[in-house]
Amino acid sequence: MENISSIFSLLFFLAAIVSLFWGLHLVRLNSESNINRLFLSICVALSIWSFGFAMANSQSSMEAALFWRRFSAVGWTSIFGIILHFFLFLTKEEGDTKFNKALFLIHIPSLINMYIFAFSDNMAKIQYNLVEIEYGWTNIAVNNGWDYYYYFYYTVYMAISTVAVWKWAGKRKKGIQTRQAKFILVAIFLAALSGGLIDLASNSLLISPLPQMGPLFTLLPVGMMYHAAKYHDILNIKKINKEEIFISSEQQKVLFKNLAVAICLGGVLASAFEYISKNSGNTGDLTASLLKGGILIGLGLSIFFIQRVKKEELRKKLTTVILVISIPVVTLQFLEYSSITVWAYSIIIIISSLLFEKRTLLISTAIVAIITQRLVWIFKEESYVLVDQYDFILRIMLLVIALLLGFYINNIYIAKIKESNNQIKFQKLVSDVALDLVGFNLDNSYGKLNSFLEKVGKFYSGDRTYIFTINYSNETMTYSNEWCNVDIGKEEGTIDEIPLDIFPWWLEQFRINKRVFIEDVDSMPDEARSEQEQLQRQKVKSLLSVPVLRDNKIHAFIGIDSVTKNKHWSKKDIELLHILANILSNVLTPTQIDQETKFRAYHDSLTRLPNRFLFTDRVTNAINSFEKDDPGFGIIFLDLDGFKLVNDTLGHRGGDSLLKHVAKRLSESVRKTDTVARFAGDEFIIMVNNITNYDQVSKIADNVMGVFSESFIVGEQEFLISASAGVAMFPADGDNVDDLIMNADIAMYKAKTEGKNQYAISTEEMKKETQIKIELSNDIAKALKRNEFTVYYQPQVDLTTNKIIGLEALVRWMHPTRGIILPGVFIPIAEKTNLINDIGEWVLKTACLQIKKWQDMGLPHLNLAVNLSAVQIMNPNLIENVENIFKETGVDSKYICLEITENIAIKETGYVLDVLNKLKKLGVAIAIDDFGTKYSSLTRLKMLPVDIIKIDMQFVQGIESNEKDRAIIMGTINLADKLGINVLAEGVETAEQLAFLIENQCDYAQGFYYYKPMAAKKMENILVNVGVGALKR
Repeated sequence: MENISSIFSLLFFLAAIVSLFWGLHLVRLNSESNINRLFLSICVALSIWSFGFAMANSQSSMEAALFWRRFSAVGWTSIFGIILHFFLFLTKEEGDTKFNKALFLIHIPSLINMYIFAFSDNMAKIQYNLVEIEYGWTNIAVNNGWDYYYYFYYTVYMAISTVAVWKWAGKRKKGIQTRQAKFILVAIFLAALSGGLIDLASNSLLISPLPQMGPLFTLLPVGMMYHAAKYHDILNIKKINKEEIFISSEQQKVLFKNLAVAICLGGVLASAFEYISKNSGNTGDLTASLLKGGILIGLGLSIFFIQRVKKEELRKKLTTVILVISIPVVTLQFLEYSSITVWAYSIIIIISSLLFEKRTLLISTAIVAIITQRLVWIFKEESYVLVDQYDFILRIMLLVIALLLGFYINNIYIAKIKESNNQIKFQKLVSDVALDLVGFNLDNSYGKLNSFLEKVGKFYSGDRTYIFTINYSNETMTYSNEWCNVDIGKEEGTIDEIPLDIFPWWLEQFRINKRVFIEDVDSMPDEARSEQEQLQRQKVKSLLSVPVLRDNKIHAFIGIDSVTKNKHWSKKDIELLHILANILSNVLTPTQIDQETKFRAYHDSLTRLPNRFLFTDRVTNAINSFEKDDPGFGIIFLDLDGFKLVNDTLGHRGGDSLLKHVAKRLSESVRKTDTVARFAGDEFIIMVNNITNYDQVSKIADNVMGVFSESFIVGEQEFLISASAGVAMFPADGDNVDDLIMNADIAMYKAKTEGKNQYAISTEEMKKETQIKIELSNDIAKALKRNEFTVYYQPQVDLTTNKIIGLEALVRWMHPTRGIILPGVFIPIAEKTNLINDIGEWVLKTACLQIKKWQDMGLPHLNLAVNLSAVQIMNPNLIENVENIFKETGVDSKYICLEITENIAIKETGYVLDVLNKLKKLGVAIAIDDFGTKYSSLTRLKMLPVDIIKIDMQFVQGIESNEKDRAIIMGTINLADKLGINVLAEGVETAEQLAFLIENQCDYAQGFYYYKPMAAKKMENILVNVGVGALKR
């Protein structure tokens, strides 16, 4: 029992220490902040509450336990009013002084409760019903009027606090601070609920009472508030940097004020402990105890108010005098404790004096402390001591004060070490940068600027550094150079020329503040919406940027992005970056900037080829200068096949190297009058001039495709890659840039669909097909809302029993003007427009409802096969959606078979395998559709949780004429049999095909030989009137 109660005492004691530390630490960041002081008040109240519980829990007598319970009441009766004050203060309007005064009225109920439960002897005897249980002392509420008054106070104040937090969270801009505010809200709710439930259970529901753990539960929201304020600045605390060698005058005042408060608190506790320890009830003892405590309080108040003296020298002298005098006063006043605890008081004063450059306080303190100890030696040459719990409390208090002082000193020491190390690193950086920029010119500017950015990025621990150059001639800025840390995506090449008026807030910050510093991109002001959207697209969390000035004019600016986390840069960091910008301005002359900017604006930074803007400009000029009898020109749009594999194998740097090689070969494969440009990513585009017919452009296209007949050497590895290309002609395929590029792009995708590693020439048929797809793409978005989709059902037959054992659900689009559109036409369009998930869910739900209806009608319980597309498989919500459909429709999952195509099964093996295993856990069967048409892998097949393999109809239809098709079918059936997998043949249309399948022991079949896909009503009539047998054979 004692062990358990001691554990709870320790927990309460730790809660007291931790909460007090939180409050003091937050105030130390900025002692001038009212919100910080309110938070400290919350922590002090929680600390008193916890400390009182800790002491009460370890007492052996009810009288002692009652005292500490009354002591703790000072905390728990006041804390909820302070919390409410705290959050109301957060949500108040700026400058509302009347509201500030009115806030103090909310503490009146707290003071009433404090009088009833803490200060009044008569009321305390009535209100407390202490019971000693296994966990220590607990209180069983008497539930009289004052208890209900407290319950009402607690409930109302916590409810209003919750609403205030909710309102406050709503005012935060979306991002980390909003999430933190919501966490605080949840923590307050959980703490209030948990504390209330335990009190209810202890008082009303349980025979054996539970310990009251309110302080521990309250620690949760207070801790969340501390974490959010300290690490996410949710309270908008402006941290005061401490960069001086010794502490500043203001820091000295803060230190001594905190020390004064500690001395005053020690005086109060000393009076209480002195009186309680004597336990005589004698008035004289009380007077003596108050006198001793009063002396300490007087000393503390003297130190505190001296800090208000404006003259620094006088303030320091007066403080030194009081501190020195306090050593003998405190030691001799508490002479009986001099050998136990009080001697340590002088150690605390000595620690405080270590922080000052002048040794007056240190020497004076040391001399007086030694003299005082000699006096103690004289007065109490020899003594015997009895150490009780109050001595341990005093020791702990002194240790806490010493710990806080030590923590303070350690922080200053570490800050000084870091500052010194950073200064050395920066000096080396300046030296390296200055040396590296020697001989800077237009030819080597790109490499030298990238090297400069790399050094800056590593010094500042940034994720991305870059330079934007300003082009005043056309009022634009260009993303000219960039360095990225490992695993950080490059933006160079994706950001080109940007008009200056796109980012007005950014440039205004340069003019006003000479910098742009954003600690949290999600919290940027409304007027910076354009900049915020761009930064969010780049996944930037924090950034720092300074202008490169010459003659007070901005010619460029340096930026540092933090992508992986929110980052704070100090005032010193900003000053150092300005120095680096000044170094850069000495080499980036306006002429060099203009020349480089012009080139970078119209050329790809990686390949140095013309970019899409220059290409577009040249095509536009050619179109505008074209006359009736002039020769036309061609556009070749080229895309590398399988470039992702190279990136995955060699990384992005290897991929960049390959693109450079490709660019070089392409440039060499065309005439000098032609233009090769990098369009985007692994796409290139070529303008072929002076072309009169398709034969001429075809010869050049053949030369271009010949570039890929030889392998490329990248990083000592050999790669043989291919490309697909599309050709469009002016004026036959368009009279403007956009149409020409679009038609060349369409032809390129046609080449890809027909096997890649070739080119296709734009035709009218392609354009019409594309136009139809565009129209269908527009229509498909409305089709679901208009109920234009329907589900057909095709029976699946058991070849052993000749009976229907299942149905495949096949979606059809009943287009209002085009009639029935088959899935092969609209499913690829739905996948590209991201509508496939909605259509897939609708098909599965509709089919499940239909099967359930037939089951409820008493019809045979047939299996239902539904197709899943590749996009659906990659949808992270697939499992949840399927499970919800089963719950909504009431269908048993054992009747459902989900089909995936073979190409899905071999892609993204790890992820697909995980999805299929989760689907299997839902109870469904898994089938592989179109087996044998792609890249069948036996290794992967054995890994997949497959129940059925569906042989593609192209093999089934070749049974009567092709020996290879028959061999493939026989091999597939034998393989599946060995693996324990059933086989279903698709597209069975003749008796000969069926006979071959039966002979080779194929399990199931479906096709026109039995039934065509049919509407639900027709299928229902067959099942009702004919049943599952009597099938055609």
